[in-house]
Amino acid sequence: MKTRLIAVAILLCAAFVAADLGKYQDWDKSYVQQLLTKKELKAFGKLKTEKEAEEFIALFWAKRDTTPGTPRNEFRERCEQYADQADDMYSTDKVKGSLTDRGKVLLLLGPPFASKQMTAADSESGLGHEGTKATASQAAFIRVEYEVWIYRKEQLERLPFKIQSQELKMQFKKEEGQKDYYLDRGVPAILQALDRAVEGWVKSPDLKEVPEWARSMGLGPFEAKAAAILAGEEPPAPDKGLATWAVFFDSRQNPYGSALVFLPDEAFPQMPAQVQTYIRLVGGDGAEAGKVDELVDLKKTHRGWYVDRSFRIKPGPHKLLYIVGAPDGAVYFSDLMEMEVPDLLAEDAENLWLTLSNDVSPLKNAFEDDPFTFGGVKVVPNLSGVFKTTDDLWYFYNVMHPQLDPAAGNPKLSQKVEILKDGKRVKGSPDSELGPEALTALSEGRWAAGNAYNIGADLKLEPGAYKFKLTVKDRLSGREFVQERPFTVVE
Repeated sequence: MKTRLIAVAILLCAAFVAADLGKYQDWDKSYVQQLLTKKELKAFGKLKTEKEAEEFIALFWAKRDTTPGTPRNEFRERCEQYADQADDMYSTDKVKGSLTDRGKVLLLLGPPFASKQMTAADSESGLGHEGTKATASQAAFIRVEYEVWIYRKEQLERLPFKIQSQELKMQFKKEEGQKDYYLDRGVPAILQALDRAVEGWVKSPDLKEVPEWARSMGLGPFEAKAAAILAGEEPPAPDKGLATWAVFFDSRQNPYGSALVFLPDEAFPQMPAQVQTYIRLVGGDGAEAGKVDELVDLKKTHRGWYVDRSFRIKPGPHKLLYIVGAPDGAVYFSDLMEMEVPDLLAEDAENLWLTLSNDVSPLKNAFEDDPFTFGGVKVVPNLSGVFKTTDDLWYFYNVMHPQLDPAAGNPKLSQKVEILKDGKRVKGSPDSELGPEALTALSEGRWAAGNAYNIGADLKLEPGAYKFKLTVKDRLSGREFVQERPFTVVE
């Protein structure tokens, strides 16, 4: 009997040692549990070594890369960002926010277009949740808090998988005594949408091994140069390129910044397919507020190249360091920009943001935190401001927090475009109301519109220097917003 017990103990110890996954031991208990398919969860449970777990995790993310073959994994970045948001907003003393029902929906579907909260007495409240103690006769008096997330049709259509719904409402409820909100799972469409999302994010299901492009992500060689520039020991080198930044907010009212670097053809006639990019954000207190260090694809635009990036940012003064160069450390461009980030949620915030472009294209999959996107449209700002007479001059703008019509749920806006030369109007349009079809709801409180004129055929502008003036009126509140942007026309 003693021999048998010793043998069993040896087998148990051997099994424990064989299943030692090292630093990945509890990986499946992190926020990724919201993303794992049932098959993957079962497969992870059979792994025996840390090396096996490392390969499994690398393959897990490679299968979900929305741009396979490129060094960046945007889906992983997106999930890490949303997991951090959920932990900040939904954590309790027992459960991290990314492991809650609200965390799961945020990870799988992204932020809702709008959300609302309400309180009611629920006579049919479920009584089985932790912390809830009530008899059947007391159930009618249970105070229930509800949080409803609303996903609009156009928002669902931007996801890289199909959800058959005109609008999706996720209802979370918290009864008295409960620590957190729980998703109402009594609606089949909700469960179908979440199941579809878990499977739908798997873009390369046939991958059996980790591809080389999924292993190539790493830190760039610009740490020392960034430190020297920030310390004032070395000047930045922006003379051969141009950079800009903008700020916006998402559906959860989280503020973001977007930065773009443009490298003109005349200064960079030959460029590699990929460049190393380095972004460092420093807050007004001198502390690091964010960093990006990655190898990315260089993108072609009219008469040049560009790279861009979005990042979380808080209102207040910042310094933004942007370096673009080769993986071996050669620098093509660097600039240190001062940013005074406005509080876009404040009542006196700037309500209009405008950009001009001659590079506009549709996106198959677009997320609201992507840089310089307007719904499903990618817009590359024309930083040089130079347009040819054959170019289309596109203008896109955001209107922040317009008053909404209670009946329609949309703002009532009108716009007037004027082309100025030497301070005088030479072309323009009358003040005209924008119909619902001309407005795109990017997130709650943030609306976008845009249009284009051909410089030669429509505007008939001669070569020279001009200003584009946009006036937008909020017909419900009576407020008026004006933005101007200079541009130059050449043959």
